[in-house]
Amino acid sequence: MIPFLRKWLAVPVCLTAAFLAGFVAFHPGWKKTAPLTDGSAASFAQAAEKIEDGHLLQNATPQERVAWLLEICRQPGGLARDHALYEAIQQMQPGDFLASVADLPALARELTAMDENVRSGLLEAGVVRWLEVDRTAALRWLALGREIAESGVIALPAMGSQDLGAVYGVLAAREPEWLREQIGTLGKKTQRATAIRILMSADVQRDPRKARAWLETFRGSKDWDEIFPDYVNALAAADPRAAMDMALSPDGTTDAMRRSSLAMRVVFSPGANTPALKAELLDKIEPKLRHDLTWAAAFAIDDDGGDAYAWLTERLASDPGLLDLGARPEEMADSMMRSLRRDSLRTLDFIATLPEAQQPVLREAALATWSQFHPDTFLDWLATQPPEALPKDIKGIERTAGKEPERFARWIATLPAGELRERSQLTLAGELAKQGRVADALRQFPQSSTVDSFVQAARAMGGSVGAREPAAAAQWVRTLPAGPAQAGAAQGLVGAWATQAPQAAAHWIESLPVGGTRDAATGTFAGLVAGADPAAAEAWLAQIGDSAERQNAARQVFRAWARTDADGARKWLRDFPDVSDAMKARLLRSSR
Repeated sequence: MIPFLRKWLAVPVCLTAAFLAGFVAFHPGWKKTAPLTDGSAASFAQAAEKIEDGHLLQNATPQERVAWLLEICRQPGGLARDHALYEAIQQMQPGDFLASVADLPALARELTAMDENVRSGLLEAGVVRWLEVDRTAALRWLALGREIAESGVIALPAMGSQDLGAVYGVLAAREPEWLREQIGTLGKKTQRATAIRILMSADVQRDPRKARAWLETFRGSKDWDEIFPDYVNALAAADPRAAMDMALSPDGTTDAMRRSSLAMRVVFSPGANTPALKAELLDKIEPKLRHDLTWAAAFAIDDDGGDAYAWLTERLASDPGLLDLGARPEEMADSMMRSLRRDSLRTLDFIATLPEAQQPVLREAALATWSQFHPDTFLDWLATQPPEALPKDIKGIERTAGKEPERFARWIATLPAGELRERSQLTLAGELAKQGRVADALRQFPQSSTVDSFVQAARAMGGSVGAREPAAAAQWVRTLPAGPAQAGAAQGLVGAWATQAPQAAAHWIESLPVGGTRDAATGTFAGLVAGADPAAAEAWLAQIGDSAERQNAARQVFRAWARTDADGARKWLRDFPDVSDAMKARLLRSSR
């Protein structure tokens, strides 16, 4: 038992001793050094200028240099901060690094409080400098730091992949063999997988044969499924053809989905940087995946300054199956959107060359995106189009209506009577109501319409205007012809008004003539008051003349009531005569 304890205690005892030795050597450390600024930008600028002009860092103590370095990191970003940080790091001497880690928990707190980009940049530059001035001590302490982190002897915050990636990036470039030796000792806390990925990428760029040989040492291990994709990704930047062959080979993975994922990464890797090379790589892939990747690859080419549509046209001519293999227009539309923002007219022209069955969805998506990102040029284009050539319901057009309401209204005025004009009026009215332009919104809203969304739009308008100006909304509802749209508008108004001024809303409902609109408004009001006053809700229900409307309102009352008193609501529903047994059964099941 004693030999076992001795072995187990060896690591924490040695680590603690090493930490204490550094702590004692530099105590009191940088934490005790008085700050050189009051934290303001002006104070920092004065201190930085004084230090640089007087070459004060050369004669400072290690503790003072570390304290100044950390003080720089607390400053807001900018050229002055970055310049001072560079100068401070370049002045770091061997003893400074030991001084910085002497109080490791305090240093960890300082680093954790930093902006993550500043922190990772500091770690990267710091390791570079340490290796330059004292390679032996740097590597010795990095090994010790790994043991401290993995053992948990000293409580430290976890380092993220960005921070460790900065450190491993320096080591992979400057000390690859040392880092390779350390891989086996890295664990979860020091992110072994991150170290392997970064070293593998550096090895591929430096010596592909050596990287391949190192890769093979992992074959058959539990790490293979993670390391093989890392290797392929790294190889894709240097030799995408070889990377694609490896990605598609069952020798790397027998999982078809993983092979497809790897092939996709190769196609979109920085190494596949010409349209011709992308086409060559795509030709290696099985037809179904080739179809999906071709559309996405086209607009990656566009992002790189190429001509996506010329490339696509050439690909479609050489491989018509790209359109025949169950093409999904929605996915094709998603791929087009980036290019569409740059050249909407050419996108529409290209869509017109595709099979007719695929055009409507693509055209709809193109118009919606154009309307969203460039409403001014979209309106210019709309004005040149004959109404009969436009879709009756242009998706996303509300963005243009909201951004350019006056021009949009002028365009509506040029349209003939019909569905396109009515839908556009409803869209503009809704956007104006959202902006608080109540009078303009109500003026644009049509008195009647044949479009399927008219009742829904009337309800939304009643709610939107009712929340801002209920009196104006109440007057507008009365101007609508009796029917479903007026009833919907009344429901929307009551839904907004009753939450602000329930008595005023109730008086208005009572002023309505008996009929469908009053019944609809009454039912909405009953549902709103049911949770707080079930008896009042019952009284309002009794005023509804239409039995179907009364049953619908009773459903709303029950659901609201059940949220505050489920037992009372269930008892009431069982005894209520105007709800069918089937509806009662469904409601009672839903409230359990």
